[in-house]
Amino acid sequence: MKLFFVIFGLSSVHLSQCGQEPGPFSEDMRVLNETIAKYGLPQDYKQLGFPGPKIALDDEKYTYNNKLEYEDESENYTLRIRTITPNFSYIGNYEEVKMPETFNQFPEIKGQVGEHFERKSGGFYIRTIGYKVDENGYRPFLLDLSIANTIMKEEDRKEDSKSPITFCGVDYIFKSTLGGGGGYSASFGDRYGGGVSGPPSKKITISSTVIATLTGGNALG
Repeated sequence: MKLFFVIFGLSSVHLSQCGQEPGPFSEDMRVLNETIAKYGLPQDYKQLGFPGPKIALDDEKYTYNNKLEYEDESENYTLRIRTITPNFSYIGNYEEVKMPETFNQFPEIKGQVGEHFERKSGGFYIRTIGYKVDENGYRPFLLDLSIANTIMKEEDRKEDSKSPITFCGVDYIFKSTLGGGGGYSASFGDRYGGGVSGPPSKKITISSTVIATLTGGNALG
């Protein structure tokens, strides 16, 4: 189960405006402002040709595979490695390299690095930093900053049971005994007015992960 929403705010929304309301929003704005101060305003990774974080949630976290692909028979390659956590996954390392045709040229190198770290008010931050390497050196920039928060809740569900075999108004349900062998238990059906009780209910825990991006756009795959 997955949800997606945007709580977009850049440094133009100053923390001083909500200093009297400490909580998740002030923490998110602090992390966002610190990230922008270090890496600059977020860039549109789609326009720059980057895959972005491609966050996959819960039972979909294994959707994408790691890969190393070479272009035709050249030395150009694309590397993609995912980071997998118990509740989500994302691109941890991505690099695309195009080798020069002559020794006088510099290779074209671009990539991104992802990391996740704890959010004190719940969940994790997932930060994706892009970079380019050329004759001017190494240049990092911000691609995405998102929040992954897993919500746990309990629900009542009926346990599964095998369909009974009815004979002369009696429902026989095959079940395992403590000794490991099989046995039959019988309960009178509606023919004798006794009815058949349904399977017992039990508490199960369901988790759903929510993604919120602090930089706009869609951080999901």
